[in-house]
Amino acid sequence: MSSGAQVAMSAGYVPEIGQWMAVLSMKPASNRPASLRHTVLVLDCSLSMIDELASMKHHAQDFVRERSEDEYLSAVVFSGHGRARLLAGPVKCDEAGQHQLCQAIQQGVVPMDTTVFSEPLELVLRHLSSAHLSGMTNQAVLFTDGCAVPTQWDASTETSKALTAAAALYQYGATMSAIGYGPHYDEAFVQRLMETTHQGGVFRHLSDVTDFTFILRDIQNAYYRSVPSEVDLEISFDQGEAAGVFQTLPEVAQVDPKGRVTTRYLYQGGLTRYLALNATTMPKRAHLKGTLDGQTLDEDFEVQPLTGEQQANCAQLRVAHLVLSGQTAAAGQLLAELGDEQASEQVLEAHTTSEQRQLRDRCRHLVRRPDGFIGSGLKPSGPNHCVLNVLALLASDSSVVLSLPAKAYRRGGLLRIDPRIVESPLGRTLTITSYTSEQKRFNFSFMTEKDVKVLAVDSNDNILPDVAPEDATVYRTYNLIRDGELVISELWASMAQFTFEQLQAAGVIESSVRYQSGQSYQLNLRGMKMVSSAWARPNALLLTGLLQDIAELAAKQTALNAHLKAVGKPEPSESASGRPFYREQSAKLEVEPEYYAADCVELKLASVQTNSYTTEVQLLSSAEADQAIRQVRRDLRALRWRMRCIVFACELTGWGAVDWGEPKVSQRSANPRRTYTATLGGQLVKRVVWTEMIPCS
Repeated sequence: MSSGAQVAMSAGYVPEIGQWMAVLSMKPASNRPASLRHTVLVLDCSLSMIDELASMKHHAQDFVRERSEDEYLSAVVFSGHGRARLLAGPVKCDEAGQHQLCQAIQQGVVPMDTTVFSEPLELVLRHLSSAHLSGMTNQAVLFTDGCAVPTQWDASTETSKALTAAAALYQYGATMSAIGYGPHYDEAFVQRLMETTHQGGVFRHLSDVTDFTFILRDIQNAYYRSVPSEVDLEISFDQGEAAGVFQTLPEVAQVDPKGRVTTRYLYQGGLTRYLALNATTMPKRAHLKGTLDGQTLDEDFEVQPLTGEQQANCAQLRVAHLVLSGQTAAAGQLLAELGDEQASEQVLEAHTTSEQRQLRDRCRHLVRRPDGFIGSGLKPSGPNHCVLNVLALLASDSSVVLSLPAKAYRRGGLLRIDPRIVESPLGRTLTITSYTSEQKRFNFSFMTEKDVKVLAVDSNDNILPDVAPEDATVYRTYNLIRDGELVISELWASMAQFTFEQLQAAGVIESSVRYQSGQSYQLNLRGMKMVSSAWARPNALLLTGLLQDIAELAAKQTALNAHLKAVGKPEPSESASGRPFYREQSAKLEVEPEYYAADCVELKLASVQTNSYTTEVQLLSSAEADQAIRQVRRDLRALRWRMRCIVFACELTGWGAVDWGEPKVSQRSANPRRTYTATLGGQLVKRVVWTEMIPCS
């Protein structure tokens, strides 16, 4: 392939929506991660903002304080003609720079007069151009509550000028996010601004001042995960043609009416586009023609069948698009047909402007993300006020550092130890890298990196007591929930402010505590539910699609493991702390273990077919295969986590209308297994239940 990109095209008929769909996934041969970041806050100071001005001023300063020290920030205020001006910036977001910008916002954000958007957007472009440094990426964040009210030209001219300015920002390579305050802003106009910038950022409606924590997180994720790129491609098929191109990340949007894919930034280093097809049969070949990061791409690609995950996303995408295009009745009907009566009712009963804007906000983020969790996350009350959402929140914040005091963690399983590892007697300080769950037991855990000391050894692996130990990092996994029970009821953690605020609102952190960057806070999980009862909906949450995708990824993992065994694994790289990884050589302690009974539940499709990946992976080098298997493992963890959360919720609250019938009992093992069968999502599923004696020491 001339571009060196990884390209995959899938297609198929999605019966839930009565539509042929295709999914394009692309990952360039190399990425250009940002070395510097510059954000411009664009603050509406029109007279209509008087009631919102104090909140906006507070939010803008919160935004400043959440930036890391190596970023740059600027602030622009605007109102009517000739009012747009630069308050300050670019300033580096160290302590002095943050103080300078917050002071400028505190003094400079005052009510002015009417509203025009074109002039501040033009000012932002001039400012970004003059302040640009090599390797810098840029974003503008618009805070507004109003509609354009020009006095020097008419409203249609102002709209044209503003869209032209937004398009120029996009061509410059800047992303844009927007926050709408109150009930009176022109939502359709702001949406057009976002479409002009090809949806590189997020558009959020602020219905309540406490929502800003979540908005800040979404804007931060969209910007931090965007990678500069140049994509301009035309897509065609041997059967049918594209009738619309949609993106789902960082939020749902239709980005082209036909079969064209253009963007100046990738999300998480890759690109995924969903295409509605006018087709009557399954296409076998797709043709991509255009440029990718300046290189020509003009090739045919074999079309694979849609996975269960992709089919589920297609259904959710249709719901989101119907809502965003004003077809709420059709969206509600589709949700009812998909078996989600609760969501259908919410869509159909959104009548006020505020309710409809909140609904559209949810739909912009409706489609499941590969690394995502179920639902809308941790809430102060209700079903989503649960321990698993706390774990999800902590795992999503890359700045979290956990502290487990000595004897605060109750181990499970057989104790193993590497005699070269020197453990701290004071406890554990851990950096979260991910999350994981077990396939048969209800164990939900943090995956972490732990800094340790490693004793030196001679050529015969004898420890050298007179040689200073070396700093290193090891991987460790710690159960938060083991066998359905909470095993860490209290821990300490430092975190970003938006994580702190969500945990405090949920009562996990004491309400009297005040946030200070870098400080560790006590987290109390006592009295919380383990899992959300809202997740006990196997059909609505497309459980069988998850099982199919898990089987597919497991087959790919098996092929990659065999290939790596043949070609050899590359050496591990440095950890996030810069220390080398140490591969522990743990030996089981020679002690008599104790045993306890653990309830086990496995769910699997009665019949499953997967693709063969042997030929595909044999073309990979050791480094490429290692990178590929890391991604497969991440995806597997995410899908298994979601699946196990659903199963856990169903086991605790009941399977509802699912009729498992009488079990078939097997006595072939020491632990008799009961196998139940039922039809879920049109497929036969097996549920295997047994009790297993688990050794521990």
